Amino acid sequence: MVYAVSFLLALSVLLLGYAAYVWTTSPSVTYERWNREVGLASWTPEDLDVLARKKSAPRGLRRVILWIRRAIRFRQEDLSVFRRLLEQVDARQYQAEDWAAFRYLAAAGLPLFLWFFTGFSLNSAALLMLVLAAWLGWRLPLLILQRQAKARIARMNRDLMDFLDLLGIASQSFANIVSAMEFAAQKKPGELSKVMMDLVRRIQLGEPLEDAFLRTAELYESEDLSTFLGSVVQGIRLGTPINDILRHQSENLRIRRLHRVEEAAGKTSVKIILPLVFGIFLPMLLVVGYPILGQFTKLLGN
Repeated sequence: MVYAVSFLLALSVLLLGYAAYVWTTSPSVTYERWNREVGLASWTPEDLDVLARKKSAPRGLRRVILWIRRAIRFRQEDLSVFRRLLEQVDARQYQAEDWAAFRYLAAAGLPLFLWFFTGFSLNSAALLMLVLAAWLGWRLPLLILQRQAKARIARMNRDLMDFLDLLGIASQSFANIVSAMEFAAQKKPGELSKVMMDLVRRIQLGEPLEDAFLRTAELYESEDLSTFLGSVVQGIRLGTPINDILRHQSENLRIRRLHRVEEAAGKTSVKIILPLVFGIFLPMLLVVGYPILGQFTKLLGN
């Protein structure tokens, strides 16, 4: 009986995994279904255009997630972390409650899946593996989002220098910084352009320019992007010409990147010592030193 129940639990975990795969590969749906299942009635038309290109969850997995959401009361701290990460990775079609529920599902399903393949053993080693699997399932959704957010911010930082150069040229032809940012974002596609277009859209919908800039700088936790947006806000407050700010920021960004490259080159010589010691010097010492040690032991024996 225990084997049958465990097999059914493992099978259910496999089905949930397949449903998660279908979730990420299913075609997009209409706004009416999103509004009925997720509740996006307050979203703007621009958000709906973004959602039209996104992917949706199948109804079966959606019901499981909703059941977990109703059964468990999530901490607001965890939900705020997931909301921040989802916004950083541009995954607004998902809700923080869904990822929090998937966290509980992974923490319970991964140990059951592992227990099935260990032959339903309950010795000390198996229990330790189950505990580690539960911890990994609990941390896995957060690690996935953090890794995606870090990769996206890195891509934004790589595009920032070219964007600043293009923005400096566009600012000479447009009356304000918002129009210049919109033009530069349209001409330079990429992750940074998506962020800038979202920033422009929020300003056009009525959000104060300083609040929108500071909110974007706080959200993405990028030193280069925060410095650029903060300098623009400070320049607007002090009445400094935008062209001077952009030229100064572009020069500073190039200097900071040069310093980072020099620092990385300096660390390379330190990091290469360990492979040299264990990969070259230690084998050479064994090859050369072993015959010498053998002759020395023979002399001591005589």
